[in-house]
Amino acid sequence: MASKSFTKTFFSLLLVSSFAIIQMAIARDPDIISDFIVPANVTAIDANFFTFTGMRTLVRPGLPTNTTTFTAWKASMAEFPALNGQSVSYDVLYFPAGSINPPHTRTFFSLLLVSSFAVIQMAIAGDPYIISDFIVPANVTAIDANFFTFTGMRTLVRSGPPTNTTTFTAWKASMAEFPALNGQSVSYDVLYFPAGSINPPHTRVRATGLIFLLQGTLQVGLIDTTNKLYTQTLQAGDMFVFPKGLVHYQYNPDAQTPAIAIAAFGSSNPGSPKTLFNTNIDDIFLAKPFKRNVATILALKAVSVELSIIKNPTVVRMEQAILDGLQNLHATYQGGRRRIQVTVRDRADLLEECALSLFESFSQTDNKTNMR
Repeated sequence: MASKSFTKTFFSLLLVSSFAIIQMAIARDPDIISDFIVPANVTAIDANFFTFTGMRTLVRPGLPTNTTTFTAWKASMAEFPALNGQSVSYDVLYFPAGSINPPHTRTFFSLLLVSSFAVIQMAIAGDPYIISDFIVPANVTAIDANFFTFTGMRTLVRSGPPTNTTTFTAWKASMAEFPALNGQSVSYDVLYFPAGSINPPHTRVRATGLIFLLQGTLQVGLIDTTNKLYTQTLQAGDMFVFPKGLVHYQYNPDAQTPAIAIAAFGSSNPGSPKTLFNTNIDDIFLAKPFKRNVATILALKAVSVELSIIKNPTVVRMEQAILDGLQNLHATYQGGRRRIQVTVRDRADLLEECALSLFESFSQTDNKTNMR
């Protein structure tokens, strides 16, 4: 059932098999020196500024049936002012039977075309310029159309996402999976959120992300460099932009229905650090910003905690608890003879708050317990 539901939703914009839809993400702007650009006539910014709802009618009720010509619906800076300076935009392109988007170029952009049945998602982006049309891998001697083709999403579309997982899953088409993207400054993720799952707080250090929700509901949030939190609840057909480098997350609050989204990035390798403590950074430099002593940092690196997230108890490292711990996180730490338990119920989707809540619970062991 999940497979059929996924396929049906994934092609909800597809009314007749001879029609095709193209979703297009476009990127390449000069770097800006702020998190985002506030329009001159705007005095206050909230999450609505980062949200675009203009595609909802394409999902519900669907595409028009009274046209035979190529049609484009745009989410560019003109329609979505938050995109100014973010080097990303989206078009949904509708091709009735026999219609055409005539030959053209994108002067500043590269194209990523991901095709499945009659639905095509296209990402267009730009990183530093290269001095050739494309970069040929060292082990490749001949180039044909297969080099520019990625088929790794076919199984996902035809069979649907796996039904035996309760955790967030991302299928990637980045430079690692699709070598033709090297130097082309574009990549794609297909994001699957089972009921109650989350994409934990993280950053994309090299690219702005533009998420397009195809099915379900998502609660999303981002934190700017002034530590202001912006949260929004997205419906199918909505888009949300995550400016480059800002901490952000996505969460499916629905206890029954999965959510499916496409994320486009203005880089072939957006980059996302996955750990707080599993690095070679000296412990003293981790201790100071978190206002903890080195003993606590060492304990947090080494200790495992027992978690109950949704209905799936598991044992994970503390650093992963901080990254994954969201609603209804219960952590128990055994340090020497001391046993400490912490429950995070609200706003734990915020990396800082989750981390600090856990650090506070363990701080009482500083210099008091032989932690191991």
